[in-house]
Amino acid sequence: MDSIDARVLAAAAWLRSDDTAYEAAPDMALRAARGMLAAADAVDPLRSPLILPSSIEQHIPESIETDDPPIIAQFITLAELVAIPFVANFQAEPNFFRFSIEKYGIHALLMAEFDTGRRWLVVGLITGPQPDLPAWEPVRTTK
Repeated sequence: MDSIDARVLAAAAWLRSDDTAYEAAPDMALRAARGMLAAADAVDPLRSPLILPSSIEQHIPESIETDDPPIIAQFITLAELVAIPFVANFQAEPNFFRFSIEKYGIHALLMAEFDTGRRWLVVGLITGPQPDLPAWEPVRTTK
């Protein structure tokens, strides 16, 4: 994909999130993106191919010995993310509290929290648009 196509796709994602953006930035790529969005929405407004997917790479702790590579899965919505089998397994664990996000440069770590946040595990590394989840903050316990 050349840089113009990448810019059009990024503009399309931006326009989808803020429809007034087109009025504020009448640049050629944005006009092209708006036209592409309209065409894609006419075909299937709920599943436009111009929505940029995110991916998650499964975290395998160093203490786990395996020859299997980490699983990498794509998702667009939060519902799709939590339906990925290696992610869904965390929700099935006793005392599961919630998923949260820890910023990691331009990426994010998906965290699974247990016991109201007192225990946590890294689920995987998210690349691309990040889901709307609370920020991870370690819970300090006092003894």
